[in-house]
Amino acid sequence: MHEVPHPLFRHQDFVILSDGPLILGECRECGQVFRPLDAREAEAVDAGFRTDCYAEHREDHHVKVDEFETPVSAGFLQAELLSEELGRTPLRVLDFGCFNGELLGEIGRRVPASERVGYDVAPRPGFDGGPASRFATGRLEDVDGPFDLIVMSHSLQYVRNLDGLVRTLTQRLAPGGSIFVQVPDYTIKPCTLLFGDLYNHFSAATLAVLFERHGYCVEEMNT
Repeated sequence: MHEVPHPLFRHQDFVILSDGPLILGECRECGQVFRPLDAREAEAVDAGFRTDCYAEHREDHHVKVDEFETPVSAGFLQAELLSEELGRTPLRVLDFGCFNGELLGEIGRRVPASERVGYDVAPRPGFDGGPASRFATGRLEDVDGPFDLIVMSHSLQYVRNLDGLVRTLTQRLAPGGSIFVQVPDYTIKPCTLLFGDLYNHFSAATLAVLFERHGYCVEEMNT
């Protein structure tokens, strides 16, 4: 266990959740960093993602990259990174932790004939994944597959049972399908360790270990 003498913040608006200290666990075998919470604390964190306040919170993040003249959205850049995967026909896509559906909308603009499903833990009134998209919530096990591509944009860090999730997603992945994951790398941006509503913190190495132990071939993409 590691004790960090700092307060904990809510990730979307930096409201202080606790004066600290922050306690972090680290797996001796794989190096995965996590927050060791009891059931009551974990339920309080989960409940925060089901509130109307969280569902209505939205910020448009744009970044400047050399390939484009003007700043582009995260969803736009992710869809560009996935251009090879988007060349499949037909294409069924599941976005786990879709929030407002921005990434699905970008995929739909590139592949209008694709079938796109956005999943989140609670209703998201602002969801807009474009035509031929739909929103699902409730039990992930009830979402019909298979999917050629499963995307998880900044959502894996909010999941308690990582191995259980990967097993469930694998069952919904078509033969030869791919899973795309983007998460904060705490070795590059260590301030994310102070977000009190994240269960897990990843590096490129620990993220690879998670999927490799489920039989995946891992490829690190240009960020």
